[in-house]
Amino acid sequence: MNRHDRLGARRNLRLDLCGIHVPSKRVAVHDNWRRARSDDRRGARNDREGREDHLVAGTDAKRRNLCFGKKRRFVHEELGWNFRMSNLQAAVGIAQLEKLPKTVDKKRQIGMWYDELLTDMTTIERLPSRTKYAENIHWVYGVVLKEIIPFDAEEAMRRMAGEGVGVRPFFWSMHEQPVLRKMGLFEGTSCPVAERIARRGFYIPSGVALTRQQAEDVAQALRRVLSGPSSAPYIS
Repeated sequence: MNRHDRLGARRNLRLDLCGIHVPSKRVAVHDNWRRARSDDRRGARNDREGREDHLVAGTDAKRRNLCFGKKRRFVHEELGWNFRMSNLQAAVGIAQLEKLPKTVDKKRQIGMWYDELLTDMTTIERLPSRTKYAENIHWVYGVVLKEIIPFDAEEAMRRMAGEGVGVRPFFWSMHEQPVLRKMGLFEGTSCPVAERIARRGFYIPSGVALTRQQAEDVAQALRRVLSGPSSAPYIS
């Protein structure tokens, strides 16, 4: 038994062929995984083998997707870790770091666009662009629905989709994660602020390729969705 087998046996993990470690009732380490590791040591793992490894990695698609929830993306029923870092990914990462200053500048520009376009919307909460101690790089641009809006973020996202705008939910609170609750953690824990923003917040588009016109379109869609709030079913 090699050290990777021992690691899996000791932690009761399935080590899939992409390097994602997930809990399992039984340890399943495929021979191809060991062969891929051997190729890595020789520095000769080719793209074809990488694709094959991905195809046979585990039997559960949701685990290969880091256990994202089907209904709510960031609500996890199982644990999953992604320790994958191939030499190709590392090379791409280094190249991306060289572009980091330009990326940050563009993200801040997008944040300024949205700040300008949404500044008079009193039905949402937004993070400030600056504080006394930090400047927001707007990795994402989040909005939180105030209580005057009679529906939650899930409904707002559905309505935004009806406007042709893709949005994403906020991360779900750790103390409400089913997988951690099943472990007996966070019993009796209440975090009302985290619970509120998880249910009433979502991210609007802010990728680096976003244009000013697209930001304006998103802002207009958000205004339409939140204007004249109604709890009646929305039909796009």
